[in-house]
Amino acid sequence: MKNIYTYLLLFICIGAFTSCEEDGYEDFNVPQSSVSQLSADWWVIPYDPAGDPAFGASFHTLTTSNTAADNGDMQIDDHGNWMEIKTVVATNSAELSFTGAANAPEMITGGTVTVSNGSITKGTGTSLSGRVTDSIVFEAEFDWNPGVIYTYRGHKKTGFLEDEY
Repeated sequence: MKNIYTYLLLFICIGAFTSCEEDGYEDFNVPQSSVSQLSADWWVIPYDPAGDPAFGASFHTLTTSNTAADNGDMQIDDHGNWMEIKTVVATNSAELSFTGAANAPEMITGGTVTVSNGSITKGTGTSLSGRVTDSIVFEAEFDWNPGVIYTYRGHKKTGFLEDEY
């Protein structure tokens, strides 16, 4: 009986190692979205025109990602965490910049928002623990406070626990 288990284990091992031969298939390449260079989770603070954190804000999460159409537009979403911004902006992936249409729909409040002067710079941000990361900045004017332009500034999340706010 012991020999049967030994031979069975031997055949399983041989099968496992020989079944991994090349069958003419190429490795799967994961397609990237049209805004993959701009997509990330960020720690941001919105600042009022005087340069102070708006309404006493501290760092909160903001996500930049492709839209379902994947047509070069990007969605900005703070998940309703602070200033309630969720809108779609046009991008220039080559220059790592973005801007929105005037009075674009804001999907959380049902109001409008104008996003302008958005940019991402590689390697210019610093995480909570001092790691070098990317940074993001953009301006937003909301319909609930017309004429007041808030400046969002922040850095890319690293995924390390010691960099979480």
